[in-house]
Amino acid sequence: MRLILLAILCLTLSAEPSPAVIHESWVHYEIEVKGKVWPFLDPDTNSTELAYTENFKLLDTFINQDPKVAEYDLGQTLYSDISAADFKTKYLLKDTIPAYGVARGLSTLEIPPEKTWETLMEKNAPDAGAHSWAFSAVASVEAYFNRNIPNPANYIRLATQQIIDCVTDGKSPLDALQWIKTNGIDLRSTYTVKNCVPSTQQYKIEDIRLVKADKEQLKAALQFTPVTVCFDLTKFQQYTNGVINQDCIDGTVNYCGLLLGYENDEWIIQTTLGQIVKDMKKYTYWGVEGLVRFHADVAHCGVQKYVAFPMKTNEDIQSLKDDFQEYKQQFSKVYGTQEEEDKRFQIWAYAQMDNSGLHYFGSTQYTDLTEAEFKQKYLITDFTLQLEKTFISDANLTADEDIDWRVNNNIVSEVFDQGDCISSWAISSKNCLESYFRQQTSKNVKLSLQQVIDCSDSLDPLKGCQNGIPTDALKYIKSNGLHWESKYPYTGKAQACAQVKGDQLRPTNYYKLNSVDALSQALKQRPAVVCFNASKLQSYTKGVITAQDCGGNTNNYCGLLVGKTSEYWIIQGSFGKTWGQDGYVHIAYGDNCGIISSASTII
Repeated sequence: MRLILLAILCLTLSAEPSPAVIHESWVHYEIEVKGKVWPFLDPDTNSTELAYTENFKLLDTFINQDPKVAEYDLGQTLYSDISAADFKTKYLLKDTIPAYGVARGLSTLEIPPEKTWETLMEKNAPDAGAHSWAFSAVASVEAYFNRNIPNPANYIRLATQQIIDCVTDGKSPLDALQWIKTNGIDLRSTYTVKNCVPSTQQYKIEDIRLVKADKEQLKAALQFTPVTVCFDLTKFQQYTNGVINQDCIDGTVNYCGLLLGYENDEWIIQTTLGQIVKDMKKYTYWGVEGLVRFHADVAHCGVQKYVAFPMKTNEDIQSLKDDFQEYKQQFSKVYGTQEEEDKRFQIWAYAQMDNSGLHYFGSTQYTDLTEAEFKQKYLITDFTLQLEKTFISDANLTADEDIDWRVNNNIVSEVFDQGDCISSWAISSKNCLESYFRQQTSKNVKLSLQQVIDCSDSLDPLKGCQNGIPTDALKYIKSNGLHWESKYPYTGKAQACAQVKGDQLRPTNYYKLNSVDALSQALKQRPAVVCFNASKLQSYTKGVITAQDCGGNTNNYCGLLVGKTSEYWIIQGSFGKTWGQDGYVHIAYGDNCGIISSASTII
């Protein structure tokens, strides 16, 4: 049939097709494609010829374009005799698809160059008309169950019509999947009348997985099962073959299908378009037996925007169980119950997938916690540093050179692990004072951290492991000094401030550092206390943290600034050496993550 059209078009390469040529082509089309008998007596004859004429001219323009840059073909389809407006009304989505919500990451390790599930496809699946959202979801559920059935003769086919009937406000495949998860769905063969209470629960789905709008994430999803996708078909009612690489309308998504796989960097998607029954046989006149291909890079036409698929609970993380056992051994993790271990495995595993693209991510002792748990257990509540004196930077001085106080023996204290005591504010303040006196005396000064925790807040001495702030620590140390650690040893929990006899070391004064220049110049003299936002750093193991990596500029963690380069600050943390880079974090040089707002030093 398409050869007839091409033959006619070849005769008109240098001129617009004549009405007679187009009329002859239309007659052949109605007989061969639509199965009509001449003369045509149906009442819509005139409207179909008018629409066919317009579509014929579009095809003529498309086929004769020079140079041709489109990688797809247009030709006669089942829709060549209807207007673009009718195609939109009868076959494209009527409503805008609501946002799906936040998607978790999928592991992109060992993604094969090609993956297809075309053996699961039902050829000539029932035409869903303008309800492609329902077809897409039901086809994904069929594939979800059929992928484990070895004999295609035993594949299940489910009732798309039940979704159309019962999800009356449905706008997207996600709406349909959520209904199936809650209610189940009947087999197509048993669904004969409207019934919104499925007769079986056998085909309920356990979970729904949303997929990030990313090519590699979409490929990762396809390792499990075919997935629902939606895209723009506005200009493709006469699509017949090839790869759609252009001509989509930006921001438009108006059709949903089943993404069966990828090859040659092309998405392969099943639709229900182009179907007609003639002489008791079903034919498909759109795409390649209803399949459409989109270029995965050049113009995906919205393919990656609304992606979801059904899955078993935690199916996507089962491959990480052995890695989790290694994680437990590495950090000596022991959980009280199997339920607790399952919970921690899920948090840890999803962290691996959600953050696999982050340049600083790795497993630490905190990776099996949620971000909220990490903040509650280990970070300080918001605070503002209040010191009376401000360090005035000297415009004539520079601090362009690299600085690292760790190379000076004994100037910087050992990395400490605060454990369950939220005490970064105390540790950094104590370590700053230690560095000061080690520098002054050349002795290995070790001062009492426990004293800072117990005594900094005279009104509430027992909150030192809950919510201390650097201002209290600095003011207490300035007024009272600190005992040697041996005089007031560490216990790891807050207690009443003890009265201990003996000399205490105290600084002359603390100064606030309120600019990058001030912090850099002060760092040339000795380490300084800095505070910053560590909300996103529970799994920090490498790299430089930028402003985009932080959870904002609200300070909730403190450390000892021990050095800098032209690219980053070097800060000692208090999470032990298994966190960060042997206990240190690198934050991009400049005023990033709130680092300047609460910086101080001893002068």
